[in-house]
Amino acid sequence: MIIENIKLALKTLRGNKLRSTLTMLGIIIGVTSVTTVISIGEGVKAEVRSEINDLGANLISVTPGLSITRDEEGNIENFDLTAAFGATTLSEQDLQTIKENPNVDAAAALMQISGVVTSGPEDERVNGTQIIATNSDYPDAFNQEVVEGEFFAPNEDKKRVVIGSALADELYGGRGIGGVLRIRGEGFVVTGVMEEFNVGANFGPDLNRAVLIPLELGKTFNQDVAQIQEIDAKINDEVEDINPVIEEIKNALIANHGGEEDFTILKQEDFISVTDTIFGLVTTFVASIAGISLFVGGIGIMNIMLVSVTERTREIGLRKAIGANNWQVLSQFLIESIILSIIGGLIGVGLAYAIVAGLTIATDINGSFSLNTIFLATSVSAVVGVVAGIWPAWQAAKKDPITSLRYE
Repeated sequence: MIIENIKLALKTLRGNKLRSTLTMLGIIIGVTSVTTVISIGEGVKAEVRSEINDLGANLISVTPGLSITRDEEGNIENFDLTAAFGATTLSEQDLQTIKENPNVDAAAALMQISGVVTSGPEDERVNGTQIIATNSDYPDAFNQEVVEGEFFAPNEDKKRVVIGSALADELYGGRGIGGVLRIRGEGFVVTGVMEEFNVGANFGPDLNRAVLIPLELGKTFNQDVAQIQEIDAKINDEVEDINPVIEEIKNALIANHGGEEDFTILKQEDFISVTDTIFGLVTTFVASIAGISLFVGGIGIMNIMLVSVTERTREIGLRKAIGANNWQVLSQFLIESIILSIIGGLIGVGLAYAIVAGLTIATDINGSFSLNTIFLATSVSAVVGVVAGIWPAWQAAKKDPITSLRYE
């Protein structure tokens, strides 16, 4: 009986192709939007998690402002992303304090410098660069190699730069030693090139396009003050539990700051937790908005099914007259509604796949299109079909056969 109803439903839908297509439009738009948003959100989240993991489990980051609060077990309870965007609370004393901890192998301060980078005899602007002042521990802190030339010596203040691999490829074909870059009009000699950084622009600045200058020199761009935005420290690999080390560093920094905890220490699993939470909230919010289209699509299906019930009143009467019961009539119209919604959902999934694939090719966004996403979209479409079709199907089922046969 169900198979016969499905065949009958498909025949009815084929007989009204234009109306069926217009009815499915809301479902198609809704499923396309929701599936695209979820796929992109999951893809970006997975990529960021991978990049964070590539930095190593023993890397910690100290940022200005108290951006997170923890429960008694040390898990993140709340976070405030705006806390890190105020005036920096980190200093060179904090950098030195962290470096003096016996369990810290290396600690690098990051101080972003505003300004335009130019290159070549025509002083052409180099777009997409990140000017970062840092100290000699930078390669060791991030477990990165200098593939050409050398890095800065401790406390160096010469006008020299070490550049990221992408920048070296773009400007010098991979070999940048001896090249000259200008920052704010001042010439800097390229004396080193970093290996390709596994962490791209999804996680902070794109360090593959970084122009690194000595911290001492960076201070001259800021009235001889080290305005440190971040300190990254690598804990010794032999330390099995880094939490006690983090607690030691926190207490030492609180002492530096006059007893005030106006900074945040994050380990890699904290970054993953925060990233998952942020992307989860964003994906849920945007998907909820896109879900309005599904609601509208469901209303559209309900209206069309009610019209269809009215138009086919005599057909309903005829079916009942030859022996069809209420359940058979109800299931016929309900299956029509479900099939209409599922077909719209499958078309929406196909369009979403095309959009995600196109974005993956045209941009750096890597969407994650999984079977779970397809199953979820199809299931939601089926549920919309059931909810939208149950009332029209019930109206059809309870019609009196004699009255229906007299309907003109």
